Amino acid sequence: MRKRNATILLNSTIETLIPHDHQDKIKQVVVKNVVTEETNAIDTDHLIVSHGFDREGSLQFASSIQL
Repeated sequence: MRKRNATILLNSTIETLIPHDHQDKIKQVVVKNVVTEETNAIDTDHLIVSHGFDREGSLQFASSIQL
């Protein structure tokens, strides 16, 4: 069974995605920490990006659409 784990990086931006040789998957992700300005290349086979969201939900309250 393959080891499953996840690394969560806060305050970071994706600088570069590096593909495998066949260019069908991501091999590495180069990320930059916006607080420390440190840049790291991380070996990976999957990438999940959370871009953030507004927790106030002002659109829901300002419209007549019921969710």
